[in-house]
Amino acid sequence: MITFWNPPAVENKLWAAATVERVAKRVDFHPPAELIQLVNKAAAERDSAKQSQLWVEYQKQMTDYANLIVLFQPIYQVAVRNTVAAFPLTAAGWMADIGNAKPSA
Repeated sequence: MITFWNPPAVENKLWAAATVERVAKRVDFHPPAELIQLVNKAAAERDSAKQSQLWVEYQKQMTDYANLIVLFQPIYQVAVRNTVAAFPLTAAGWMADIGNAKPSA
């Protein structure tokens, strides 16, 4: 199954958790408990070298267990009038930071 996922930020846990939780449910994938525990363990690991090893292990296990590939992430385009000079978006890419929007001079 090739599917999409649109996390609110670029962060390993948001991508990995989706593949064993939200997206997994959407595509009827029932991951083993050990794989879910591995995602949580990797996300909680404070040592960056150990965390990196755990994420690599997660990727290896996903290739063995999964019936899904998160292949793409949607791109959002936001249009504003030319009377707006600044319309910053949050890291999510589709939420506006209205407090910092500015009209044209």
